[in-house]
Amino acid sequence: MSVELKVFTVYPDKIARVKAWMAVLKKHQKEIDVTLSVKYILVEQTFSPSVDKRFYLCWYIG
Repeated sequence: MSVELKVFTVYPDKIARVKAWMAVLKKHQKEIDVTLSVKYILVEQTFSPSVDKRFYLCWYIG
């Protein structure tokens, strides 16, 4: 299995938009799981750490 990690810096004026998008993903987790399983994706995780006052959007799939 291959695992892919993506990391993006979020501009300060876009943080609220990213948090809203992540809330939508969390609300629709069951639908996401069905979609990903069809594509043979076994693991998917999205998270948004804040490091040194910078906000990041990260996810990995495998």
